Formats: sequence, C-alpha cells, structure tokens
Amino acid sequence: MLRSLVGSEMCIRDSQRRVREDTNTMAIFEAELHFFDALNLFLLAGWVIALYQLFVVSAHDPAMRISPFDQPCSPWLGSVLDPIAPQGSSPLWNLIFCLEIGCWVDVLRMMAGNLRGNLPMGVVLHSVRTVFLLLPAAPAGSHSHSVRHIVLIAWAVTEIARYPYYIWNTSGACKALRFAVPMVTFPIGAGFEFISAWLFLQDKEVMDSALTMAATGMLATNSIGGLMAYPGMVNKGLQALTGNKQF
Repeated sequence: MLRSLVGSEMCIRDSQRRVREDTNTMAIFEAELHFFDALNLFLLAGWVIALYQLFVVSAHDPAMRISPFDQPCSPWLGSVLDPIAPQGSSPLWNLIFCLEIGCWVDVLRMMAGNLRGNLPMGVVLHSVRTVFLLLPAAPAGSHSHSVRHIVLIAWAVTEIARYPYYIWNTSGACKALRFAVPMVTFPIGAGFEFISAWLFLQDKEVMDSALTMAATGMLATNSIGGLMAYPGMVNKGLQALTGNKQF
C-alpha cells in the first residue's frame, strides 16, 4: 500500500514537471513568434520606405544621370541612419543593405527549420543581391544608374509582397500576393541584375578582383539559374492565384 502511494505521488510529480516543461516551451515558442512577427513588420515598413525613396529619386532625376545611392534622400532618413552608418555614406544604400541583412535572417531561419521556404533559392538570390550592392557605382551619365534603379524597385516590390504572408500566413490574399508578384518582379530584377553585372564588366580590363569574379558569376546565375528557377515560380504563382494544383 505504501509503495503504491509513493509510486502514485512520483507519477503525479513527474506529470506536473512535464506540464511545466511543456508550458515553458510553449511560452518560449510564442515569444519567438511575436519577436519574428515584430521583425517582419519592421522589415516590411523598411521596404515601403525604400520604395518611397526610390520614387523620390525618380522624381528628382528622371534621367538617372547618377547612381540612385548618390541621389538626395529625405533628410529624416539620413538622421535616423547616421548614428549607425559610416560618415558620408548613402542613406538609401545603408537602408537597403540593412533590409538585405533582414532577408539573410530569413535564410538562416530556413536553415534552422524555423521558416518554410526554398533554401537553395534563398541563398543564391540573396548572394546575388549582396554582390549587386557591393558593385561600385559607374561614372555620372552611365546607363547602369537606370538599370540599378529598376533592380532596386523590383526588390522592394517583391519584399513588400512577401512579408505580409509571413505575418498573416493564414490569409489567402497574402499567399496569392506573395507567390504571384515574383512572376513579374523576378524576371525584371534578375534580367536587370544581369545587365548591371555586364555593364560593370565592360569597365574592367583585368579579371582579377573578387568583385569582377563575383559579377561574372552573376551572369551565369541570373541567366542559366534564372531560366531554371522561373517555371517553378510561375507554377507556384498560378496555384496561389487559382487554387488549382494542376499548374
């Protein structure tokens, strides 16, 4: 009888311990979800600001005679980023570079199994973007400035369509937006990234710098890789728009 009572008490305590552990695990999981929802909202707002600034640049210099990153931005953007940015650097470049770091956070979450997504595509796509941001600006009057401007707009529109799905992933409208928009923005962005890398290489006579090699890699990635990835992207977009899984 005594052994039975002791055994029952141990079982009760073990059950209580498991309940506490499960409760703590759920609390941590919920806190993590709230953190990433807040981060995604912050990044979404950042891309909206970036797109607005790119439209401001278009209005200020329609011919895009100089790099978008050398164009004047809203004064408040510089004042916000100045404390964390190198002195004299472009506020727009700093903003988009920080937002791209946010995209790399998503890639790391995919690696950790914390976020669903196409991991190989994410690694390649954001590697290309990082190289693109590191390419030096061409001299004033170069056609590459307009090319860069179009690429940045394509990025911003893509991310503005993507983040609502991560925040409100039960919404059918957000899902349709997330997968349909890249059907348009991906070929535009990848195509003009290719042109930007090509124009950069035309200014180089010696193929020995790391950026030159990276730009050469962009040509292959955005042409061959882009053509391979696009049909699957269209298939997902049509599925999201129509609900028909036969696409």
